[in-house]
Amino acid sequence: MDIGPLPAGRLGEPGPLTALEVAGSAVAAAVWAPSVHNTQPWWFSASGLEISLHADAGRQLRVADPRGREMMISCGAALFTARLALRSLGYVPETSVLPDPGRPLLVARVSWRRRAPAAGFEQRLFSQVLRRRTHRGGFDPAPLPPELLAALQEGAARDGVMLRVVGDEGSRAVLAMTVETAECALRLDSAYAREQATWAPPPGSARRDGVPYTAYPARGERTLPLFPGRDFARGRGWGAARASPSAAPRSAGVVCLLATAGDRPVDWVNAGQALQRALLTCAACGVAAALHSQPIERARLREFIRTQLCGGSYPQLVLRLGTTVQTAASVRRPPASVLFAPGGERTLPLFPGRDFAHGRGWGAARPSPSVAPRSAGAVCLLATAGDRPVDWVNAGQALQRALLTCAACGVAVALHSQPIERARLREFIRTQLCGGSYPQLVLRLGTTVQTAASVRRPPASVLFAPGGERLGLAGT
Repeated sequence: MDIGPLPAGRLGEPGPLTALEVAGSAVAAAVWAPSVHNTQPWWFSASGLEISLHADAGRQLRVADPRGREMMISCGAALFTARLALRSLGYVPETSVLPDPGRPLLVARVSWRRRAPAAGFEQRLFSQVLRRRTHRGGFDPAPLPPELLAALQEGAARDGVMLRVVGDEGSRAVLAMTVETAECALRLDSAYAREQATWAPPPGSARRDGVPYTAYPARGERTLPLFPGRDFARGRGWGAARASPSAAPRSAGVVCLLATAGDRPVDWVNAGQALQRALLTCAACGVAAALHSQPIERARLREFIRTQLCGGSYPQLVLRLGTTVQTAASVRRPPASVLFAPGGERTLPLFPGRDFAHGRGWGAARPSPSVAPRSAGAVCLLATAGDRPVDWVNAGQALQRALLTCAACGVAVALHSQPIERARLREFIRTQLCGGSYPQLVLRLGTTVQTAASVRRPPASVLFAPGGERLGLAGT
């Protein structure tokens, strides 16, 4: 089954996939979900025919989003994308949202035990997962077809969410004013500005999160009415050039409010699912979307929108929809950096280990029962100028020299070869992180209590005399 050009993994190859490969395929798609400031506040665990989606509190915007509302909306978008990826593979996802009250950061569990061919519209939505981009500007004046808006509202209702089209000019102007007021207030908030700056990496950065300069215009486009965007450049001249040099105001597009009847974490997750469903539907129809959360981040403005424009429902996001030429380019962390097997220790940032147990409960007990993330340690890349057998042998010698030196100093080492075993990920590491050298292994160094025990074959079983006779062993 052709499911589209997802990054890494056996996603387009024929033949059945293992449970871990199915999980990897779902996560490879899910990481392309939209998230506030592209924080990508999620991680996943896999066990048998089930993946669990967790909110990553370490990526929460503590100033702009102290309740974690936008974090959970982002995770909801990732959840919908993972479900859609499973459908594209012909599986029927069974989802439980916030299944454990004692673990509020466990957003959902998704399992797949039944199969059914994906419908055409599901495949069309899935084909947009990598193509969809958030727009930050105005639109062409062409109106959108009413049947598209009806389909978007019907889709949101399937997730228990309302998509309210703000049709009359007076209400549009009022909503635009709330966005402008919020943006002005946030730009004057020094704590907020510092937080936003941490998620706006400079041009040339190798980071795979945050809003890169290729994702926003160097000079914001003016719309009628005015819906100002975030100021990620902050006067530093960053940002992409406009597709059109004209300074004339452009259309604000069709303005909508994504709202929920309640305002609990489950509502936020569902709002995220409805958001991604709407964004992919728009992308499949050649329609772009601009998102505004500024007034929702200010309590008084949000309450005003709730009572005056949402009929008492809780606004979660402002959307503007329209047609335009899109040139924005975004980034994502590789799937292997956010997917790990249960039982393994979680690190910050996450470096998942191999899943040798495969859900069978094997493995030694942790020295500490705590599930709090631990330091990833000093992270290193072992690389060579060439990529021939002699380079691999020399890399092995250098590896053992480093391991023994660390051990002599009381330093432990964790090894990761997973991304090196995937051609696309290895090439990305070579060009983006190794300066063109060939990565051979990822190492993490640090101090810890070590209790692992290993085994080796006896030397006599691997030492041979000339002519092929094993030394020290009886027999022919």
